[in-house]
Amino acid sequence: MNFTLFRNCFLIGVTAASAVGPIFVLIFNRSASYGFKRGFETAIGAAVGDGLLFGLSMLGILQVLETSRKFLIAMDLTVSVLLIYLGIIMFKKQQHYLSESMNCTENFLITIGRSLFLTLVNPLTVFFFMFISVKIMPENVVRLASPDFIIASTMLSLGSLTTFSLVALGGKLLGHNLDRKQLFITSYVTGVLFICIGLYFSFDFVVQILKATGIVSS
Repeated sequence: MNFTLFRNCFLIGVTAASAVGPIFVLIFNRSASYGFKRGFETAIGAAVGDGLLFGLSMLGILQVLETSRKFLIAMDLTVSVLLIYLGIIMFKKQQHYLSESMNCTENFLITIGRSLFLTLVNPLTVFFFMFISVKIMPENVVRLASPDFIIASTMLSLGSLTTFSLVALGGKLLGHNLDRKQLFITSYVTGVLFICIGLYFSFDFVVQILKATGIVSS
């Protein structure tokens, strides 16, 4: 077993999850609004998604898909629609801050599934793991043995989960110290962030369409 590889995978998971992106903000916001349990469920989905993307990259599947313009267009469209939708949901959620109490009745499997899906369709995350899988591969090794491959992907997921769990914990602790007006502002800012990122990917989607139709040069 390559213990150096496993250690590096864990550290990469910790580092990748530390980047402030849609999933990072979503975990913090859910934990601040609904408690650590809901934030941790979101973190599980994101961590599993990171491990899957890393595993696909190690297998070379993502490198093949990256050469397909249709794949890039589909990813841009999916993530833009999803983020804009989440942003709108954040705005609608503001009405909850006017009530006496807040709760989230969403099934935990749905919570995990949504964060998993958001992770898998995020182009930036996909490209990151495509790059890092090449850099982390041991020298003179074309493909890892199955046990090493599974352990490496699992260690990366655990690294991501470690960071995301701390984010969820921070959200819970800060959420207790925020009044309803401050939680309202947090939700509003999160919604704006998601919509802005979604619009960015929408713009890239349009650019990819124009390139595919030959209107603009690649």
